[in-house]
Order: sequence, then C-alpha cells, then structure tokens
Amino acid sequence: MHLKAYEFQRQSTRIRAGIPLRVITLDPRAEFSERTKTLVISVEGCQITLSRPLERSTIVKLDELPCGRSATARVVNCTPVGRRADRWLLSIAFHEPGNVWGIESPPADWEGGKGSRAS
Repeated sequence: MHLKAYEFQRQSTRIRAGIPLRVITLDPRAEFSERTKTLVISVEGCQITLSRPLERSTIVKLDELPCGRSATARVVNCTPVGRRADRWLLSIAFHEPGNVWGIESPPADWEGGKGSRAS
C-alpha cells in the first residue's frame, strides 16, 4: 500500500541541520557519488540536494557521517529545485532508523530503540 503525501505521518521530530556527507548509489547501473549537506534530519532519514536526480527507490549509502558512521537508505522523493533544474531536492529514508547524526541530546521521540542502530 502506498501512502499519499497527506496521509503520511512523520514518526519522529525533524531538525534543520547542515551535516556534511557523501551520497553513493549502490546500484551499479546508476553509479553516482556526490558530497553534499543535509537540510533536514530525523531518525528516519533526511533531506538533501544533489546536482542530478535519482530515481525513487534507488538504494544509496550515506557515508562520511559524523563519528565515521554510514547508513543505507532509499530515495523516496526527488524534485527539481527552481526552474533551471540544476539542483534536486531528495527525501531519503533509512533502511534502519537511527541517530546516525551523532546528536548528543536528541529529541525524546528519537529514543526507545531507535537510538543509533545504523552502522
């Protein structure tokens, strides 16, 4: 079952943060790697911008995260930014929710088993 945008309810608090990372596609047919920064983070994933679009459901690795962490995730949305479409806004969902961001005092709803399970 697919949820429409208005039916989707976030499961954890979102935080605006510019955390540097590297996005690497794990599909050999769509090889791509780019350094970027997050715009928004949560225990479930993040929003980022890239110089090119990635297809929905593309599996990616978020690498070079704080404290040497990494996480696998999938692209859940990709939309052009502005009219020139030279930047793309991507929503990324972790395969396993976790505080991969190294937030020392995370919001209360980031706790309870969702702490930092990502590697």
